[in-house]
Amino acid sequence: MKTSVIQAFLLCAILAGCQAGIMQSLSEMKAIRQAKQIFNQLTGFGSRNSPQYPLCQVDDIEGACLPEARCMAEDGRYAGFCGMTSDVCCIVDKTCGTATKAHGSYFHNPSYPKKDNESRACPFTIYIDREVCAVRLDFLDFELAPYGDGVCVTDTLTVLGTKLGLTTPVCGNMTGWTTTFAVDEETDITLAMVVQGDPAYKFSIRATQIGCRDINVFQSPTYSGVHNEDAVEYVSTSTTAKPTPPTPITPEPTTTMFPDSEKDGDDDDGDGDGDVDGDGDGDDDDADDAPTTLRTAEWPTAKPRDT
Repeated sequence: MKTSVIQAFLLCAILAGCQAGIMQSLSEMKAIRQAKQIFNQLTGFGSRNSPQYPLCQVDDIEGACLPEARCMAEDGRYAGFCGMTSDVCCIVDKTCGTATKAHGSYFHNPSYPKKDNESRACPFTIYIDREVCAVRLDFLDFELAPYGDGVCVTDTLTVLGTKLGLTTPVCGNMTGWTTTFAVDEETDITLAMVVQGDPAYKFSIRATQIGCRDINVFQSPTYSGVHNEDAVEYVSTSTTAKPTPPTPITPEPTTTMFPDSEKDGDDDDGDGDGDVDGDGDGDDDDADDAPTTLRTAEWPTAKPRDT
């Protein structure tokens, strides 16, 4: 009897302990769920500009929604949850000589936000994910040595590995400037920064991988004399010519020849010779036989006769 009581007591203790453990686990899960709900109100979440991992935003700082283990591998800063998933909003800050696979990351000088004055080569490599066709660089804070005669002489930033090769070096004060360039999937690009330290420099660049489906492909226009491989092939359109109205024909002016109004052979003196000038030959070619030439629209008048 005593043994049965002891066994029953032990069984109850075990069951009570199991029940307490279950209740504690449920309480922890509830606390985690409440924490996620709180963080969801503070964390901007959207599947934009990313084919695999969406981006997030906390206090105007963009991050990438990554699994917690991936964020730890990237040495990222945990900033909250992404929706109701297990992914976290990971802020990835990188400096000289580092690399990242994150779709959203920041590239700073070692002492940022303070300036540095050491001469160094400062590369930063970004591994391009699949279904990524472009990378956007936002120059949040960028102060290097100025241009000299239109070119970068002292400090330079050049992007290596883009689809069109290396980019044109930039320098000077480019704060607020943004650029986007095409990349190949599953490759890598390098932001090659070379600084001399005189004058002192600082930079903060946000790098964002952009998915192929989020890019609008530009097609070159079709211009005469310019060879554009991606331009739409020109197709001539068939048009019907408008009928041409008949041209009115204007008759050309004509010249009418009229004979003399009276023959001098019918002279009043009855000599029948028709002699006008009195030379007795009865023949006056200049006066009688010559026709009169008239202009258009003139009425003929009788030639005056000798009396």
